[in-house]
Amino acid sequence: MRVFISHSSADAWVARKISEDLRGRGVDTFLDAKDLQTGDPIEDSIHGNLADCDELLLLVSPAALKSAWVLIEVGGARALGKRLIPILLHVAPNELPDPINRNLARRIDEIDTYYGEVQQRAQGARKDPVPPPTLDVAPPAHATAEPPGIGQTVRVTTDPAEPYRHPVWVPEMNPYKGRVARVLGYADKTRDVFLLDLDGPGRGYGFAARWLEPV
Repeated sequence: MRVFISHSSADAWVARKISEDLRGRGVDTFLDAKDLQTGDPIEDSIHGNLADCDELLLLVSPAALKSAWVLIEVGGARALGKRLIPILLHVAPNELPDPINRNLARRIDEIDTYYGEVQQRAQGARKDPVPPPTLDVAPPAHATAEPPGIGQTVRVTTDPAEPYRHPVWVPEMNPYKGRVARVLGYADKTRDVFLLDLDGPGRGYGFAARWLEPV
């Protein structure tokens, strides 16, 4: 079990304490201050470690809600089907924006409850590992022959329904069907999930190559 800790730099001391608490309970963590070294490519390292983690702990503070990197990490976690854990720091539950408010959040003073839950998940993963099923699903007719390149203009498909393929299209992405956008970069280390220059919260979602049509 490995937890990716997403946070604003303004809350680095809280993030470090959470990382120490989790590691003390036998749960591995990814924390930029702990795991990145001088000269590391930040974007590639973030995306690669997000793909390798089991869940993303989002430290939700006023500063985090204004952070572009936090938004990108949340979108990447959703695109990869990761469990999202919002921990509230000086933010009320009714202040959470979509799509974060769709996940049960804990206040920072309730974090011991989460520690107990993640320990149980970690113990279950060690005792009874179950390999994921292999599903042979043909690519949809609208899938591109080649993945788009950085800077390429693409159109988001209007027919993404593929319930058994990874990554999963989430309902919050529906407003972006048919939208034309430019490819900003990769959302994960497979380089088959892309970030687009869409406005609002959609900017943080990772769009699979099969959902994109060249324009």
